[in-house]
Amino acid sequence: MELSEEFPESAPWPKPDDQLFRQDGDCQSVARLKIGGESLYSYAIGYKKAGDSLAMRFLENWQGNEFLIIPMIFLYRQYLELHLKELLVSGRSSLGQAADFEDIHGLSKLWKPCQTILAEHWPHEPSETWGNVTNLIKEFDKLDGGSFAFRYPYTKKTQGRKITVPIDRLDVRNIYEVMQRLSAFFEAHSDGIDACRQ
Repeated sequence: MELSEEFPESAPWPKPDDQLFRQDGDCQSVARLKIGGESLYSYAIGYKKAGDSLAMRFLENWQGNEFLIIPMIFLYRQYLELHLKELLVSGRSSLGQAADFEDIHGLSKLWKPCQTILAEHWPHEPSETWGNVTNLIKEFDKLDGGSFAFRYPYTKKTQGRKITVPIDRLDVRNIYEVMQRLSAFFEAHSDGIDACRQ
């Protein structure tokens, strides 16, 4: 079937002089990316703040905003992955070890050595706290172990096998609040390790 009707000339499509990555503009619209923007920590915090923004937008007006939730979950997961890697790097460095992490995506696999390092710094951390954090990491990892469930609707391999979102409903206020507590735990320990290194 051939479409005979042309699109209107006034359609808001890209113009000849459009650029995505312009570096000029007024002071309120230009962001300086390299001010703290090249560390695992700053990347992690950026993903969390973006996830928080989507959660808050949904909570302010949920109607028509359900499409924000899958990206929100992905952003929160990416935050956790990068913050765990940041803690591994900084924690190992402060102990005089090679400041590195394995190039893996599994949150539980990252958390296990991270917990060991944090326990060396804080040997008196209550076991209940370790258990609570471990449970949340495992819950996220069970939902999205490879960082794909909330990134793509189907795989490139295996003839485009559909990736099914593993849950049907989500209490957005709850995940927002729990992520605030989880990030407070990680950020306090990041600050503590920074203090030890100085």
